[in-house]
Amino acid sequence: MISTFYKTKSMKRILTYGLVGVLAFLAEYFSFIFLLNITITPHALVLAQSVSFSFGLIISFTGSRLFTFNDINSTYSHSVSRQISSYLTLAFINLVLSNLVIYAIVHYFSVTPFIAKLLVMSMVVVWNFLIFQKIIFKSK
Repeated sequence: MISTFYKTKSMKRILTYGLVGVLAFLAEYFSFIFLLNITITPHALVLAQSVSFSFGLIISFTGSRLFTFNDINSTYSHSVSRQISSYLTLAFINLVLSNLVIYAIVHYFSVTPFIAKLLVMSMVVVWNFLIFQKIIFKSK
């Protein structure tokens, strides 16, 4: 019985994370395309990546906290302010790494920015779920 409950709860969490992720993805990816097409600077790729990343970040944190990792019968191990500071630290690391990786993929492997963005976003999704579950939104 407990095993079934845990599997159901885990599956619900994964599905909710997926839904929040799709919304964050749509906001981030389409704002990236828009910004990349209207930005006329030598650093358009990094600028579009950074701004669009911020849009996805806001949606991801809000959705994860309110829906994915919000357990009615338990409380978080950390306060909201600690969750936000942990999330912002993770976001900063993600931003730096994703900017470096997207730049490298585009300039050294001649992949189009739109495909490179998809690859980078896929990597971030996987490690974020693990970090959210085990650290940032950990239940008591």
